[in-house]
Amino acid sequence: MTPADALAEFRTFVRDEVEPYLWSDGEIYKFLDRAQKDIARYSGGIGDSRSNLTYLQPVAGVADYPLSPRILKIRDVYRASDGKKLPLYNEENISADGFYPSTQTGRPSVAVVGMDGGYLTLSPTPDETSCGDMLRLVLYRLPLKDIGANSTAFEIPEHQQPALIIGAAAQAYRKQDAETFDRERAVQFEQEFRALCDQIKRERERREHRPRIMSYGGL
Repeated sequence: MTPADALAEFRTFVRDEVEPYLWSDGEIYKFLDRAQKDIARYSGGIGDSRSNLTYLQPVAGVADYPLSPRILKIRDVYRASDGKKLPLYNEENISADGFYPSTQTGRPSVAVVGMDGGYLTLSPTPDETSCGDMLRLVLYRLPLKDIGANSTAFEIPEHQQPALIIGAAAQAYRKQDAETFDRERAVQFEQEFRALCDQIKRERERREHRPRIMSYGGL
C-alpha cells in the first residue's frame, strides 16, 4: 500500500469521499505520518543495520557522538574491519558492572549510551591510528523520512500497514472543528490502534526470540 492508496482508504473508512472534504489531503498525510511513527515507537522500532544511521566514523580526540533523534535503541556496536562486537553499556548497568569511560586515548573497545541524552560515548577516546576504523550500529529506529504527498512507500512492513488507517482516524476525530471533533470515536480508535501496536510488538518479539539451548545432564 502506498501513501496515496492509504489516503484513499482512509477517506473510504471515515466516509469522507465527497468534496468539500472534512479533512484535506495534507492533513491526512500528516495523520499517516504520525501513525507510522507511533507504530514504530510503540512496537519497539524498525530494525536497521544498513541505513546511513548505522555508520559511525570515529574522529581522533572525540569521545562523544550525537545520535539521530530517529534512533530509539542501539542493539549492538561492532567494528566494520574485523566484525568484533564492542561491549555496549547504558546508564543502568555501567556502575553495576564496575566500568566507567576512560579518559585515555586508543582504539575504542567499549560503547556507552544514556550518559548524556542523545549521545554515544566511545572508550578509550579514539586516537589517530583508530579514527579510520568505521563502527557499525544495529538499532531500532523511527522511519527515516516523513510521509507527504510525494512519498511513494511506507517503511513499516505491509502486514502492519492496516493499523495506519486506525491511527489516522484516531487523530482525525480530534480535529477541533464542529464537523470533525468526536471524542468518543477518537478514544475508540486510539484504543484499537494501541492494541494493534501491542500485537505488532509481540509478533516481532516472537520472531526475534532465540530459544534457550537445553542440555541433558543425565540421571
